[in-house]
Amino acid sequence: MILQALYRLAEREGLLEDLDFEVKPVAYLVRVGEGGRFLGIQTTKEFPAAEGKRRPLPQAKRFRVPREDARTSGDRAFFLYDKAEYALGLDPEADPAKRRLAEKLAQRFALFRDRARACAEATGDPGAQAVSAFLEAVAGGLEVQLPEDCASNDLFAFTYAPDDGTLVTERPAVRAYWQKLRGEGGGDGGFLCLVSGKNAGVPGNHPQLHVPGAVTSGVPLVSFNQRAFESQGWKGAENAAVSREAAEGYATALKRLLDRLPLSAGGVALPRRNLSLAPDTTLCYWAEATDDAFAGFLADLLEANPEQVRETFHSLWKGHPPTLSAAEAGAFYGLVLTGAQGRVVVRTWFETTVEEAVRHLALYFQDLDLAANAPPGKDGFRPPAVPLHRLLQSLAPLGKGEDIPAHLASQLVEAALWGGRFPLSLLQPALLRTRAEVGASSWADLQRRDARTALIKGVLIRNFGKEISPLLDPTNTEPGYLLG
Repeated sequence: MILQALYRLAEREGLLEDLDFEVKPVAYLVRVGEGGRFLGIQTTKEFPAAEGKRRPLPQAKRFRVPREDARTSGDRAFFLYDKAEYALGLDPEADPAKRRLAEKLAQRFALFRDRARACAEATGDPGAQAVSAFLEAVAGGLEVQLPEDCASNDLFAFTYAPDDGTLVTERPAVRAYWQKLRGEGGGDGGFLCLVSGKNAGVPGNHPQLHVPGAVTSGVPLVSFNQRAFESQGWKGAENAAVSREAAEGYATALKRLLDRLPLSAGGVALPRRNLSLAPDTTLCYWAEATDDAFAGFLADLLEANPEQVRETFHSLWKGHPPTLSAAEAGAFYGLVLTGAQGRVVVRTWFETTVEEAVRHLALYFQDLDLAANAPPGKDGFRPPAVPLHRLLQSLAPLGKGEDIPAHLASQLVEAALWGGRFPLSLLQPALLRTRAEVGASSWADLQRRDARTALIKGVLIRNFGKEISPLLDPTNTEPGYLLG
């Protein structure tokens, strides 16, 4: 079961150590001193290392913050961190005509102040008291200017001067207060959790996930937003009961898989386990092995990047699976997700073993093996196989990434790792694009032509049992063959 496998991943990587908190990008730190003295706003945004030709956008540093349910409707302030509208009562929108009404901003700011005041009164913590005092000063007229590059969804958090940059929510008394709040109201609804087999309490909404292609506020993997999904008198999440711990556990694992720079609960860097297939579609994968080297190299194997792959795996590109050690064996999982308006679309989910995935990947490269007609790049490099992104781009008009058919990307990955047939629907766009680009002779055109030829060859071999050489057959005089 997909949720159980994700939950086990979260357990194995230590993602469940503190479910009352989660890691999020916080763009700005509001620094306050004793008595609520305002010391300024500090940005955390930095430019990451460039990937490719495009200049990267600045990224906010990630901090551990209190875990909050997503806002679905109505106003609700997060605990001691939030967007500028809540945390400071200010709208960063530059166009006055598009800014929120002052009454709405005042209402949201009041909700945020109420939570800060309740914490300060309950804990007596100097940091919480300083934040509350600062917020009351802002409400009383203290002027605060937002940074010029502030976006509407940028998060603000608070630091107390004596703590040297640590968030106020990390102070022991504040942490204990938040954990107590989170532990209240669980109850016993008599439901059994489908993931852990334990008491599910009263099932609630599943966590929101930020998946490419979905709305920026996030979408759930599991939801019951129509009466047609309900039965037996149950309502909403009661129809498939999952405890809050299990729901947050699998969601944390999925967030880790979707993250380009994942971190453990303790802030330790974890290996990346995703590959973008299309602008709105992502492959997530992981292995239950002591040595998950195959999972570590999978993205570079599919993209035919020999410099990043251990030499023992290079034979895969020639169609020969390497011999795996006992430590490398184990279950292997793959999940292709597309973001949609209401929920995450699971395009495919497969469970196999590392040994089988390696064997299937070798067959995949063997089926697509082709003597390229296109010249190598300017640096003289020719990849040992056709990279996955080039195969997918060859099916899109002029190779534009935003036009890659997501369903074909998913089916192609499934055939590569699970050993199924190539989708027959590959043939139509491959042939249509071949005809549309007849006569085009740029380097990119020739690369796409080779990629389409490899796909057509793969479909004919795997789906129809044809025997096709990677080289042209000089003895074949069939008009269709000669005309390409």
